[in-house]
Formats: sequence, C-alpha cells, structure tokens
Amino acid sequence: MALSILHSRALIEAIIETDPLLFEYSLEVQLTRLVFEPLQRLFDPCTESPQPLPPLVVIDGFDECQDERAQSLLIEFPSSRRRRHTTPLKILIASRPEQCIKFSFNSVSPPSVVSFLEPNDDF
Repeated sequence: MALSILHSRALIEAIIETDPLLFEYSLEVQLTRLVFEPLQRLFDPCTESPQPLPPLVVIDGFDECQDERAQSLLIEFPSSRRRRHTTPLKILIASRPEQCIKFSFNSVSPPSVVSFLEPNDDF
C-alpha cells in the first residue's frame, strides 16, 4: 500500500514513528492504524485534496498465511470496519479454497458485504 497509493507512505511512517510499539499490538489494531486509518484520511472527501480511491485492493496467496486466526480476521475485519466507516474500499482475496478460509467467508455478517467465488472446471 505504501508503494502503490500516493501519499500513504508518509502517513504510515508517521504512525510508526509516533508509536514504535505498534507491531506488538493485536493484528486488529495494526490493521486499523496502518491500513484503514491512513486510507480514511487520504480518501475523505472533506480533506483539502482527497485522493481518488483505488478501484481494488488485491491480496494474493492468502492461503499461504499460516495463521488461521489472522486469515479469519483479515476476512471479517473489513466488513466490521465498513459498519463504522464510510470508505468504500473493495478488497479481492485470491486463495485456494481452504476449509478455514471458506468458513470465515461464510461467517461474515451481513453476508451481502462479501462474495465467495470458487472456480470450477467451467470457469
């Protein structure tokens, strides 16, 4: 994100410099502080010069993350943030259809905020 979204790097660096222990906090706090809060600031239409929102954030190789709890949190967290914040961020998670990942997608509430597409031979 810091390399592909203009001005996000400076925001992220400032957050880390202000709170160097941030990486000791929970994954949820890290996601909030390092991803969602900078995006909220950059794309807020009330700021002086809002940035255009990227059409899509892609997370590829998601099944390669060995921590199933982290996988679950990364699937569920954006939908819970959506209820509290208005940044219309779209996230595409590319992964093999591991059971724990499928379960996490099926447990997101409300189900209308996620779509799960499992490729088959017709795809």
